[in-house]
Amino acid sequence: MRGSGGILILSVILASVGHAASLAQQIDRVLVSTPAARTAFWGIQAVDLETGKTIYQWNADHFFVPASNTKLFTTAMALTRLGPDFTFQTRVLADAPPDPNGRVAGLRLVGGGDPNLSPRAIPYRTGPVTGNPLAAIEELADQIVGRGVKRVAGDIVGDDTWYLWEPYAAGWGIEDPESDDGPPISALTINDNALTMTLTPGAREGEAAILSLLPPLEYYRIDHRVRTTPAGGDRRIRLSRIPGSLDTRLWGTLPLRSREQNIVMSIEDPARYAAMALRSALEDRGVVVEGAAPACA
Repeated sequence: MRGSGGILILSVILASVGHAASLAQQIDRVLVSTPAARTAFWGIQAVDLETGKTIYQWNADHFFVPASNTKLFTTAMALTRLGPDFTFQTRVLADAPPDPNGRVAGLRLVGGGDPNLSPRAIPYRTGPVTGNPLAAIEELADQIVGRGVKRVAGDIVGDDTWYLWEPYAAGWGIEDPESDDGPPISALTINDNALTMTLTPGAREGEAAILSLLPPLEYYRIDHRVRTTPAGGDRRIRLSRIPGSLDTRLWGTLPLRSREQNIVMSIEDPARYAAMALRSALEDRGVVVEGAAPACA
C-alpha cells in the first residue's frame, strides 16, 4: 500500500464486520469493484494479535514499497524499544566552565535525535504551526548566558554524530532533497530541517520581489531574480539548488498586488545550520563568538 489510503479503506471494511457477508468477502468485493482499488497493486495481511490466526490475506507473499506507511512501523518500534517516557536530550558542551572573564574555548551543540526542536505543539493540534521556529535554540542560548558565558574563543560546532550519517534514502532523485518532503535525516533537527522563503511583490513593476526567511537566518547564498510584473500577469517562480551546496537560484515573476508566495526548502547539513542558529542567538545576547559555526567532521 502506498501512503495511508489502503489503511483507511481497510479500517472502513473492518468497521462493517457485522454485515452478513464474511470479512474476506467484503474486502474482496471492495478490491474488485472500486475503480481506485482496481488500478492499484494491493498487499494485505490481517492477523489476530491474540491467536496469531490469519484473518485475511491478499498478495501477502509479495514485496512492496510501503512509502509513508513505514512511519507506523518505525514509531511502533521506537515506542517498544524506548518506551513512552523516553526523553531526548540536546546538549551544549564545553571542555571547561567559563573562566573568571566568562570565556570558554569553544562549544559543541550535540543532537540526541529530538525530532521536535520546532514550534509544533505537543500534544499534536491541527491547524498551522505558529510560533518561533528557533525557540529551542534560544532557550539553550539563555541557559549558556545564565552559566556566565560571555565569550567563545573558538568554534560553535554542530554535532549530529549520534546518528549514522545517511541523510537521504536510496533511490531518491536529485531534486527530492530540495523541498520539505525530503530533508536530510539528522540527529540534530531544527524546525523539521526546513525553512520557508516568502516572496511578496515589490511596490512597482520591474522591482525585485521582496524576499524574507523563516527562520530569519541567512544560511543559503541566494541568487534572487524574481521580478514584479503588471497586475494580473503570470505567477511563475522557480527554485534550483545545487546538491551538496548552499548556492540557490530563485527566478520568475510575481504580479503586482498579488498574494505572497511561500517556498519551503530543506536545510542542507542540518548540524551546521543548528550551529549557526546558536551562534546567532548568542551574539544577540551580547556573547562574543570568535570562531565559526561548522558541523562536526
